[in-house]
Formats: sequence, C-alpha cells, structure tokens
Amino acid sequence: DSFWSIIAMVVWKVAGFTMIILMAGLQSIPQDLQEAAVIDGAGPFARFRAITLPLMRRTLALALILSVAGSILAFDQFYIILRGGPRNQTLTAVYWIFNQSFVSFKLGYGAALSMVLLVILVALSLVQLWLLRKPEGLD
Repeated sequence: DSFWSIIAMVVWKVAGFTMIILMAGLQSIPQDLQEAAVIDGAGPFARFRAITLPLMRRTLALALILSVAGSILAFDQFYIILRGGPRNQTLTAVYWIFNQSFVSFKLGYGAALSMVLLVILVALSLVQLWLLRKPEGLD
C-alpha cells in the first residue's frame, strides 16, 4: 500500500531531527543528579523514572508538538508521490487547501481553510501543553 511507504518516508525524514532534540534534552540533565542517584542505590529504571523522565518533560513536549503539527501539515510527500492517491484516499488537509487555492483558484476559500487549520493546530498544541504540564506540588 502506498500509504505505508509515505509513512516510512516521513519517519525517515523526521527521525533525525527528533533525535537531535531529544539528545539535546538528555545532555542538559546535570550528571551530578545521576551520580547522586547511583550513590543512593538507585537502579537504571529508578533513575530514568525519577530523574531523566521528569527533566525531559519539556523536551518531550516540544518533540511531540512538532511531530503532531508536522504530521497534520504533511504535504510534500503526498503531493510528489501520490497526488491524492487512488480515489483521493491520501488527501491531507494541506493538500486539500492547495487544491482549493491553486488548482480550483478558490483563493478566499483556501485562505479560510488555512485559518481554520491554524486554529486547529493552536488548539491541539495548547491541549498537548496542558496535558504535559508539570503536576501540582512537584518542584
């Protein structure tokens, strides 16, 4: 199926950038905390759960928001390879906006669709930030 090949291509395209973001987050964790946990007798899983994961919360939130927004805004792969695919099964939101604006020349409608997509992306990002916020009482 052509859809799975597009997914593989997008994952290949985005994986390196996401890994760089996550590596930067991991390198920002002070090594002193890890060493202190080892001295206190914490195992690898306990260190990951108590130190690494909480300190990576913002980095993970950034990676998640960029991934979700990038998935919704996917256009180039679908346009280059499929052009809507068989029976328009692989139309994305941005591809639909492109068709309405530049193929059907409904520029106002395309601009309105773009604004709706912007509102949806902002709402999704805010929901993700709210879900990934720091729980009350934790410092």
